[in-house]
Amino acid sequence: MTRARKLSLFILMGLLLACSGGGGEKVFTPENAHGSPPPAGAQLVSPEEFRQLSQDPDFRWESQAARQAREKKAEDQFKADQVSIQNLVQQRPSLGVFLKEPDLSDPNIKKISGDNYLITFTNNAGQSESVITMGPRAKLRDLLASHERFMRVDNQLGLYTEAYDSLPDDLKTGLPTPASLSGKSFAEIRAALAQLEQKLEGQVEALEERALRVTQQRLGVSAQADPYQPPNFPTSPANEERSGLGSDRINRQCDYRNSGLYMNLHWPLKYFTTSTKNQGRRGSCTGFALTSAAETLVAVRDGRWVNLSEQFLYNRIKTVWDADDYDEGAPTADVAEKFSESGYRLPFEDQWNYNPSLKRKDDDAADEEADYIGSCLDYNERCSNTTHQSQFLCTQVGGNYYCGSRPPSNNEGFKMSSSYLLWENGDNLPLNTIRNLLAAGRPMVVALEVTRGMNDLDSNGFLWDHRDNVRGGHAIHLVGYLSNSKIQAKLPFAPSGQGGGYFILKNSCFILKNSWGRCYGDGGLVYVSVQWARDFFKNITVFSASRSNIFKNRPPNISITTPADGASFPYKQSVTYSASVTDPDGETPTVTWTSSRDGVLGSGSNVTAHFSSPGLHTITVTARDALGFTASASITVRGNNQAPTAEIISPNTTTALVGQTLLFRGRGLDSDGAFPVELPCSSLSWSSSNSADTLGSGCEFTASFASAGTRTITLRATDPYGAPGNATHTITVNNPPPSGPPVVTILNPKNNDSFLANSNIRLTYSLTDPGGTPSSQYTVVWRLTYGSQSWTIVPKTCTTGGSIPFPCFTPADYGINNNGVKLMQLRLSVTDPENLTGTDQVNISIGQVQ
Repeated sequence: MTRARKLSLFILMGLLLACSGGGGEKVFTPENAHGSPPPAGAQLVSPEEFRQLSQDPDFRWESQAARQAREKKAEDQFKADQVSIQNLVQQRPSLGVFLKEPDLSDPNIKKISGDNYLITFTNNAGQSESVITMGPRAKLRDLLASHERFMRVDNQLGLYTEAYDSLPDDLKTGLPTPASLSGKSFAEIRAALAQLEQKLEGQVEALEERALRVTQQRLGVSAQADPYQPPNFPTSPANEERSGLGSDRINRQCDYRNSGLYMNLHWPLKYFTTSTKNQGRRGSCTGFALTSAAETLVAVRDGRWVNLSEQFLYNRIKTVWDADDYDEGAPTADVAEKFSESGYRLPFEDQWNYNPSLKRKDDDAADEEADYIGSCLDYNERCSNTTHQSQFLCTQVGGNYYCGSRPPSNNEGFKMSSSYLLWENGDNLPLNTIRNLLAAGRPMVVALEVTRGMNDLDSNGFLWDHRDNVRGGHAIHLVGYLSNSKIQAKLPFAPSGQGGGYFILKNSCFILKNSWGRCYGDGGLVYVSVQWARDFFKNITVFSASRSNIFKNRPPNISITTPADGASFPYKQSVTYSASVTDPDGETPTVTWTSSRDGVLGSGSNVTAHFSSPGLHTITVTARDALGFTASASITVRGNNQAPTAEIISPNTTTALVGQTLLFRGRGLDSDGAFPVELPCSSLSWSSSNSADTLGSGCEFTASFASAGTRTITLRATDPYGAPGNATHTITVNNPPPSGPPVVTILNPKNNDSFLANSNIRLTYSLTDPGGTPSSQYTVVWRLTYGSQSWTIVPKTCTTGGSIPFPCFTPADYGINNNGVKLMQLRLSVTDPENLTGTDQVNISIGQVQ
């Protein structure tokens, strides 16, 4: 093999390795190894499929290194929070109640793995229920994260803007405008909020009544007995839009109490609150509270009562915003901000039905994963024994397992509006502002401490026990407020709420084990006094009702800009495909290109690729947004097959003698790609215009002509798709003269061959002597010339691997080295007995590039 061919093969092998192995080297690395066999229920896929799945934006590595990093991050955060909370409690002594440990001597409460508590009590149906509440880790993070947010100027300004915008114009008089507070200090904005709170004094009840009338006018007065109930209000949870299988509700026959507040009084958000849900045997209360608030926001703004997916939201919480595989609960205020600020779109319930995990085991085993055995029993959607329940996807490469997890692809949903930390414990509770924002349709979520009183409500859902028998953290949806005067005017025997009235809490998530959603409190609602809220609410988050910030996800827009539809080009030629991609929701979609014949071409707005075969190709570009919404565009282009080029290298003489041995040498070049590629020798065929001539085939052979005359030699090269390319050479064959010098042709080495100095170079030639016979004696001289240097070559005998001898010489034997490429002339002289001499010469290269 020549040096040039060796170099070409080396480059080709390098390119093949880069194409086939590059992605794997990036994905299947030691730090990405799972560290143990796949968990039960994992889906095993091929390495190539796994590599593709790992590019999904929602894919999360479930490697040993990733798990350890998450655990270390959580532990470091907890240690830091334990120090920080002491400083915060010194500033706000009322927070001390949230640091108390529950009384674990009480048989109805115990500490469970995952740093949480398991509470047991009896519901309105007389059945035992268990709920999970948050332990110290989540509670400390909630207190500290909410304080950090509360102290931010942008939060206070946003809160003031929301409160100011909710006022009627006549009450705005005398208050600073939000624009005038831009650039002001924390203290100045807080003073404006206090002024607004004072402005509302004595006005809120009228604003609440006006909100009820406005709702009637907007949605239409119902013909039913209840004039406030909208005509399209879903009286059954199953009638909520896209309610799915209803597995977020574990149904019982309990309903609202006849002597309770729900059946007797009204508040502005009463009929904008969706059905009571049920979290089953999971600590997903934060997800349920936020989902319920989002459902209310959709109802307020769009008049649609939707059922959104708590499964999706809690998955996002435990994989991204508060990532943890085995610790339940999450810092409510912090997660609420991430929900609104991230632009995450929450899908419908039927896109991933909630898994209550009713058969999940809860025990005190040392292995935290023991808490989650049985999470997926009686559930046939994506699931795993983790808090987030994303399905595990695993593959095996080189004896190691690699795993990741991801939720289902979601294709539509609602984005939560902007949120603000309205209040934190230790500050003055702005009751007037809270009531007015609720009346104006602003949903709120509360982080609170569960006390024993929450498990011992009276029969109508009132919380009467105000003792600080703490039982862990909780998140809940705040849906309304009723004053003592309004309650007692309708229900004179109802307990008077300390502080002026009762907050109405939709207990959308404080439910575990079996079914008790509507059997807790008043059909799932619990009524707590203002004073209890001051004592045991950690914080309140309010969401904006801006229509621009909540909408159904829309697909991207995409079009192909180049090449033009109907374009044609050589099929192996690299072509750049470009697309214009926009997303109406402001996202950056993932863009992929495919060919109807070749499959995937690449990804990105611009892709350069070539085809593997000629013909018509339908090129499709697809844009996919974060929720799985797609848009596509297609064009049809043709990859043309170019005819190859044939080249006759030898014979290059125009005359020859009858019987003279000639070297026939040629090649075919396929020019479809950017660089010509040599065709295999089997694709070459030779012919002569003289039908009596017998020629060989392939890239190289020797032959002679038996008769005189002029003939045209044709070389045909045929590519793999049947396209031919021809080359011709005309040669005149003469009868040999009665006497003359020998006709010699060097057969090896060939003209322009390249060798290293230590190569054994074959020396062979053909001889025709018009005046001699094969037995004649000839003098043969080989001479190698380089510039002014010249060597007479004395052939030696070399053998092939099969021990077949042949004459050869080795340049190194004559002091020639590999330092630099040296173009040399090898000349052959043959003298016959008549002292007539025939010659031939070739050019060869010795050495290599330094």
